Amino acid sequence: MPLFFKLTAIRKHLYRELRNQEKLQALRKRYPKCKFYDGAFVDDDCSVTGSVTLSTNVQLTKCNIGNNTYIASNSRLSRCDVGSYCSLGPELMAGLGIHPSRIFVSTHPSFYAPMNSSPISFVLEQKFDEFKRIKIGSDVWIGARVTIIDGVSIGNGAIVAAGAVVTHDVEPYSIVGGVPAKEIRKRFNEEQIKFLLNLQWWDKDEEWIKSKAPLFDDINKLVNDLT
Repeated sequence: MPLFFKLTAIRKHLYRELRNQEKLQALRKRYPKCKFYDGAFVDDDCSVTGSVTLSTNVQLTKCNIGNNTYIASNSRLSRCDVGSYCSLGPELMAGLGIHPSRIFVSTHPSFYAPMNSSPISFVLEQKFDEFKRIKIGSDVWIGARVTIIDGVSIGNGAIVAAGAVVTHDVEPYSIVGGVPAKEIRKRFNEEQIKFLLNLQWWDKDEEWIKSKAPLFDDINKLVNDLT
């Protein structure tokens, strides 16, 4: 490679690195309580409450993220409302849009969206709702490489196994997995789930949570202490 092209490539790389650092600094200034790693991006339509950690290359658009939630590397979320104390694994894809699969002759966006990713459109008005908000409750654990389809709600305390494709709502405190995701089991019995949903510990102040943290290793201990 000629020297000129090598120097141009180096300049482009340095420029990109400089821009990335400027974006990181802007994020850290905007959200001083949060941790942002290289490549993290939060658009202006997002809101972040309290302390949040976004790992390398996490991309958020039109999202609301709750307190003490972390999102692992290379995840992409759009139009998602995420609760507090969530653990979201790497390479999570959520809110990427959907295509019609019934009635419409074609799944191609040119037949339902005047503005779309393809080079053409045959309609003047939006004829299909391709983007729907996703709701993820609090204390939710989502494993690696999970895909969540638009419009899905995941209840408080739920677990989504690695590699799952979530196409339907997930009940609180249930464990789901597979393609498409199906319920494997509940985390607790019915009375314990009712207790936790009424308690909503994730909305308590951190001093309260800290005082009860020694009881969090056994649901029975927490129940006995508070009832």
